[in-house]
Amino acid sequence: MSKNKIGVALGSDVIAKLDEIIELSADLKMTRSDIINAILKAFFASKVSHIEKGREIVIRCRKGLL
Repeated sequence: MSKNKIGVALGSDVIAKLDEIIELSADLKMTRSDIINAILKAFFASKVSHIEKGREIVIRCRKGLL
């Protein structure tokens, strides 16, 4: 599978969490991209309605509930 680079803006709180995962998993030599890609792959592999769940998550973020 080929990979394409895209620009993504992340909040500093999210970046801090990603960096914490990287630090605690030094043996895997992960990058932020590795973690984000894995999370998105898991999301799209789930049996939920991706459109509905994606909308729900964005709405919750915008309301400050996440």
